[in-house]
Amino acid sequence: MGRRAHRPEPASRRQVEAMAACGVPEADIGKVIAIDPKTLRKHYRHELDVGAVSVGRLARMDAMQRQAMASETQRRRQNRRVQLLQTLRRMDEDEFGYCANCGEEIPDGRLDIDPTFHLCVKCAV
Repeated sequence: MGRRAHRPEPASRRQVEAMAACGVPEADIGKVIAIDPKTLRKHYRHELDVGAVSVGRLARMDAMQRQAMASETQRRRQNRRVQLLQTLRRMDEDEFGYCANCGEEIPDGRLDIDPTFHLCVKCAV
């Protein structure tokens, strides 16, 4: 007597698709479902393909997010560089420590927090 024919159920279809979307190899999915890889591909081709597409989509989204984060980091570094260069210029021109707006002295405590501050608290608000 031969093996009983495999009949996919909705729950096993969802499980296969979810596992494929997480990048689980087909051989391991087959072990979980308790079928051989050939039977898995025969009955669950659509779920495996949809899961693989999800992995590709997630990989692209992850790459786009990493690119956006790298771009933002570069933008922040450039802004900080400009702030530091402006602070050095103010030091050279003996303007460091004085508010660029009203001319009042900026408290040392504020400059201790960030020496690139060029406005007093009153003008910064």
